[in-house]
Amino acid sequence: MSNSPEYLFPLPGLVGSIYKVGADQWTAINDQAAAVVEAQSIKQLITRYIPNYPTLLPACIAWRAQTYQGLIEQAVLVGTFAASVPEVLSKIQQDVANMADDDALPSSQQFLWRVQFDSLAHHAGMVLTSVSALTPAVTTFVTENQTADVALDQIASSLPVGWQSIAGPLVDLSSGFAALDGGWNSIATQLQGLATGQANFTTAGQVRAALAAALPAWAALEQSAVAFDQHATSST
Repeated sequence: MSNSPEYLFPLPGLVGSIYKVGADQWTAINDQAAAVVEAQSIKQLITRYIPNYPTLLPACIAWRAQTYQGLIEQAVLVGTFAASVPEVLSKIQQDVANMADDDALPSSQQFLWRVQFDSLAHHAGMVLTSVSALTPAVTTFVTENQTADVALDQIASSLPVGWQSIAGPLVDLSSGFAALDGGWNSIATQLQGLATGQANFTTAGQVRAALAAALPAWAALEQSAVAFDQHATSST
């Protein structure tokens, strides 16, 4: 954890990068999954061209039935968490409003804040749990499609309608989901540190510096998660 005042309260960092994946990229991913599932009636023929089709198919079935919906539900959790952060921080902001930057913070005040940080840590843990639950399915989906993409690249000129390379979208999905996993682990850990007193604000100035960095960052994450939820829900 950084000792800089603005980093004493966790920032979302790259956890919102998955919501920056463009609508056209999500469409390409979902269309490819649909094409894979629809081709199961000619499984033997498709396997000649895409050797990993037998393992690609269940990954795409799971994506359409559960995994993508899981990402949408996760975005709702993220958006709800991000919206709750300003509610807590605004109250803290009021608590230090009349204090000078170098004023020390009363221990009684910090105790009250820890209760709020503990609640946020629990909420962040719920998000992290949802990420962990989706990790195997997302990893398998990305791996199987990347393997298939190599084979598709070799027969690009003879691909049936609906099949295409989704190499770019897969990279963005993979890196975005990896950022979710690592990012929420860090967020939950930092909040737990604040909740248990392992990390402390010592002056009102530290609090204000942390608030100045955190409030706009969490507001931006909420907007990104909500936008993804709205787009993804309307296209399913």
